[in-house]
Amino acid sequence: TGTAGERKLATILFADVVGFTTLSENADPEAVARSVDAAFRRMAEVVESHGGTVDKYLGDALMAVFGVPVAHDDDAERAVAAALAMRDLGGDLAFSIGINSGEVMATAVGRDGDVTVIGDAVNVAARLEKAASGGEVLVGPLTAELATGGIAFRERQPVLLKGKRDPVPVFEVLGLRSEAHAMAGDSPPLVGRDDELAFLRSQWRRVVRDRRAGVVLVTGEAGMGKTRLLDELRAEVAGEAAVATARYPAYGGFGGPQVAREIAEQLGPMGNAEVDVRVKSVAGEMDPSLLELDPEAFRQEQLWAYRRYIESKAAEQPVLMTIDDIHRSGDETLDLLGALMARVVDVPVMLALVGRPDDWLMRFPGSTTVRLAPLSPTDSEALVNSLLPQGVEPDDRVMSLVERGTGNPLYLRELVTVVCSHDGETASLPPTLQAILAARLDALPADQKGAIQRVSVLGDVALEDQVAALGLAGPGAALRSLVAAGLLRQRQDECYEVADPLLREVAYETLPRRVRGEWHRRAALAVTDGVQRARQLERAAGYLSDDEDVQNEAAAALRDAGIGLLDGFRLNDGITLLQQAVAHGERDTGVLLRLASNLANAGRGEEALQVLHHLDDQDLSPDDAAERTHVETVTHMFRAPEEAVPGLRASAERWAAVGRKDKEGWAWSNMGVALFNSGQMSEAAEALERSLVLFEESGEKQGKLAAQSFLALVRPEDPRVTDWLGDGLHHAEKIGDRSGQANVRILLAWHHTFRSYLGGPADIATADGYAKRAMEMAAELHFPEFELHGHCLQARFARLTGRIDEARACIAAARRIDVPEETGVAVLTKGIGFLVDLAVDPTTVAPAADLLPDPVAWMGWLAAAEGLLLAGRIDEALTLLSDDRTLPGMSSLEGMSRGLLRGIGLTATGHFVEARTFAEHALTSAAAVRARPAEQAANALLAEIEARTGDASAAAQLLAEAGDTSPDSVVGVLALRARTALGEAGASDALAAAIARLAAPGLLAGYA
Repeated sequence: TGTAGERKLATILFADVVGFTTLSENADPEAVARSVDAAFRRMAEVVESHGGTVDKYLGDALMAVFGVPVAHDDDAERAVAAALAMRDLGGDLAFSIGINSGEVMATAVGRDGDVTVIGDAVNVAARLEKAASGGEVLVGPLTAELATGGIAFRERQPVLLKGKRDPVPVFEVLGLRSEAHAMAGDSPPLVGRDDELAFLRSQWRRVVRDRRAGVVLVTGEAGMGKTRLLDELRAEVAGEAAVATARYPAYGGFGGPQVAREIAEQLGPMGNAEVDVRVKSVAGEMDPSLLELDPEAFRQEQLWAYRRYIESKAAEQPVLMTIDDIHRSGDETLDLLGALMARVVDVPVMLALVGRPDDWLMRFPGSTTVRLAPLSPTDSEALVNSLLPQGVEPDDRVMSLVERGTGNPLYLRELVTVVCSHDGETASLPPTLQAILAARLDALPADQKGAIQRVSVLGDVALEDQVAALGLAGPGAALRSLVAAGLLRQRQDECYEVADPLLREVAYETLPRRVRGEWHRRAALAVTDGVQRARQLERAAGYLSDDEDVQNEAAAALRDAGIGLLDGFRLNDGITLLQQAVAHGERDTGVLLRLASNLANAGRGEEALQVLHHLDDQDLSPDDAAERTHVETVTHMFRAPEEAVPGLRASAERWAAVGRKDKEGWAWSNMGVALFNSGQMSEAAEALERSLVLFEESGEKQGKLAAQSFLALVRPEDPRVTDWLGDGLHHAEKIGDRSGQANVRILLAWHHTFRSYLGGPADIATADGYAKRAMEMAAELHFPEFELHGHCLQARFARLTGRIDEARACIAAARRIDVPEETGVAVLTKGIGFLVDLAVDPTTVAPAADLLPDPVAWMGWLAAAEGLLLAGRIDEALTLLSDDRTLPGMSSLEGMSRGLLRGIGLTATGHFVEARTFAEHALTSAAAVRARPAEQAANALLAEIEARTGDASAAAQLLAEAGDTSPDSVVGVLALRARTALGEAGASDALAAAIARLAAPGLLAGYA
């Protein structure tokens, strides 16, 4: 039940007597008063019969509210229907009516504590009434949106209302839509209900075959697709049966007679006057001959007549009757239906009753029941994809919708509509769903509604005693009832959570902001975990912004929890809490410097600088001043690395001057990263080696492992690389440093990428595994650049082993991650995207050549060359590969990769002498970095050159040195080219098949 002190989605109606002043001047005051009083009494009855409440009378005007104290899922439609009924009963008086929907505050006012509603929606409704003419009903845009299923509207010119800066959209009410019209809209696809539909079909076939009546109950929560399921059955049997359908009305009274009338109208009269008269009486049309019967005799006459009526229709053809929203009916209707179906036995009649779970399900003991559960994630995804407009491709939003929609088809449909009409944003809950969920909430007993509201505040830590701490006495029974009803779940740790996240959202939104703040503050005292306490206080501070004590409590709790998370290597969560602490007033120098340092090292330089602005330079110690300078310089390390180098050198000198070897080591290590990012490989290696010495002398193990891991990337040929990276990953896993694990896994992925260059599925498996796990961890930690590295590497592996669809999916995921254009990882994405796109369309236009010194960008450039070769655009590939860009200090990697590609291109075009030079250089370089597949590729390429220049013996020897290769790889194709050149039986066919699998027509050049 609704109470004072809640935020509600409500619909407000204002009705005013038109020309009241003139009427008062020209008629006796007493007569006018009687006329207006009688009209308002009748109008109040209309409001109440439609489920609304009269809020107040204002002289010659009436204000009514729908949705307070109790919400219904169709309050807007009820209000408009009530307005039309008022207009029709006005008599000599004409009314102008304005209606508007929106969020209001239901609150007690005045000395007597009467509940009323306050909010802009109320003011707009009053202004709409003033804009309406006599006999006219005008509504606001949200009312029109919510009620459009049952009401016909005509859009009017926007109206500039008093107190509004901009004109307000206005809709004129034309009338109620017919039930047939309301149900005739586009039907959503029926997904995930094959079993339920098959069961209904089997029940129908049994009824027809055995000529024996049956009752089927179809139940499920709002939006589960009950009506849509019955629509499918009705459509299937329409050709062989008499079909009648009705919906139990939500308002207006006399629901049972209305259902009876609709069914009789659809089936038509029997043709027997005695029966037809009594059937009409069930529908409320009373024949004088029946007036003298006592109530029980009259009921028996009606049952007899309706039984004869149904049996006569079933004698002509099978009958299917469906009644929707039966949960709205009362005992009288349910008793009548139960008694009728107990008498209608040996005829082919099926009655399907459709409604939400409630006590009515127990009224038909001989029936069968179909319960609609939420759709599976797979079915939900299929439904979302089918609902997307033509031309809109499914993307990550689909899984977001699937998760938020919780398997409810109506939720999914409404969320898709919001996504497609609001540029992909789904932050706000569609008002249609808000209305449904608010009604579900208000239908609960007060203690159960209160329990859900408190659980929504507590989040995922709602133990029974914590719910009680928020002011609900003895909540156990309410919580257990909600679990039994499926509205709450109890986890193994005994915490309660709201089963439907959208219901949780609506329950939370009903609470006034001050109540939310007070409850969050109480929750902070009730929880034991420091992070949970901090988050509760942060929410409290947001709602109680004028309470200085709460702001201070929040800042301190967020600071302590944030530092604890950083100490536990949960960097992203720790950074978030410390940023919130600063927002609430935290100004401790050590905290600010630590936050800024973590932000800078995560590549979030602008945020780091904003934190540093809070420091007071006059109060900084020498160490703090040095740290500030160091952090400021690190902010340039990724985006302007060349600019960062002098500052990092100065920081190293400053740390040396104050005797902090650990900090000096970090300055040199950061300098090594900056030099690497600016393409100065030798200098980067020297800086990293120097940092290792300082870390060793100061006992800074974390810094030593970080420097070793990065040095492994700079010096891939160093025999210590595998041990360095292995030690780094082991240490990060041991201390629980997830960001460190992601970082080392990316480095391991690249290291094994080089060592498996051009290899097959087995060769790349290790690199692929590291890339996948690093990508997953980076996504969890919100490290977009690391995530991009993972997606790009996986796309490359898939493309070079012929898994084109997988490669396209990976690169599509990469392209959805936003990174600055001028970064190396952006160039990497372009290059690998081009490599993948060429597999589908060999005519794809090459991206612009970005001349960045960054080695990551260089790998993007290399991928573009690989793509051109595989697509058969050999001349373009050779032109690109002859570019003078190099990898300074990484000659072995460059010689291996570029040498192989140039050798392949030159061999394909018949330039064997030049090709041999590059292939031999690639072979030496591959051996230096211990890249066995690249060595095999170089040997296979040299074998082909020897075979095509006439030395079959040397070719055979080189093939033997190449060893076994996978046909699903570039190295395997190169071996098959050599075997084809030697004239081996079947080699030519095997080559063509392998190239087709790889989608690499360019590797047929010279053999086509």
